[in-house]
Amino acid sequence: MNSLIQEVLSSQLSEQYSLVGEIHDLGYLKHETCGSQTDLTTKHAVLKDKPIAFFQRELDELRQSKAVIVSCVTPVAKAQKASYCASLRIAKAGKPRNIGEELCLPLAKEITHIMCGEKATRQLNLVPLSNDTVSRRIVDMADGVKNILIEHIKKSRYFSIQLDETTDVVDLANLLVYVRYEYDGTSQEDFLSVRHR
Repeated sequence: MNSLIQEVLSSQLSEQYSLVGEIHDLGYLKHETCGSQTDLTTKHAVLKDKPIAFFQRELDELRQSKAVIVSCVTPVAKAQKASYCASLRIAKAGKPRNIGEELCLPLAKEITHIMCGEKATRQLNLVPLSNDTVSRRIVDMADGVKNILIEHIKKSRYFSIQLDETTDVVDLANLLVYVRYEYDGTSQEDFLSVRHR
């Protein structure tokens, strides 16, 4: 959802229109090349006698409000991305889920405070790295990878599944599932899942 918000805001802030064209986007005037002011006289009759300075003020206010929205959304979106990146690193390292809030975040704050100051350190308070959040992010990413893998298998003309049951050092049975399939004209082999019994 955050990427959608950013995409919408960035498209709204593009500078591809002239001032009159931007005012038209507000619904007040037609673009100068249209040669008609139908919208102004029919839909916005109360605005037809307003001077151009009024529309320029409206445009400035709109730009300022968009800047406020962007400044509020951007740190939150960056914090969410940072949380996913940290969760991925924690999972790859095989570390306990609580290491994010107990070691990583305090360390990052201390380093940032020394190197960049208090203002930058406060931004790190937006990064959620609690045990539950990290676990949830890891599950979300794992589900995403699994869904992509399943979509690749569905699009493949051929696939095969290999099952292997092994026992670990504490004598628990593990069922491993491998899949081989065709994707983009080449043979791919991936680890699909593991079940513990």
